[in-house]
Amino acid sequence: MTGFFDDQFIDFECAKCGHKLKVQVGSLRDSPDVVCLGCGQTIHLDANQFREDLGRADKAIDNLKKRIRKLVGKFQ
Repeated sequence: MTGFFDDQFIDFECAKCGHKLKVQVGSLRDSPDVVCLGCGQTIHLDANQFREDLGRADKAIDNLKKRIRKLVGKFQ
């Protein structure tokens, strides 16, 4: 499944060394572990929680798109 945010990037720092990381959301959906390029530490994300939150965000965007289409349709 792909979503609205899959092409977006999340910026964060490694908790161990402070190295700045930039990770694409779509890659986290498939593999929620990130390896720090500064120190090699593997950062484990809660995959289930991440996918749930991302799913809710994608659903909200879909609902927003539907509402906008409906609103635009009223003015045509």
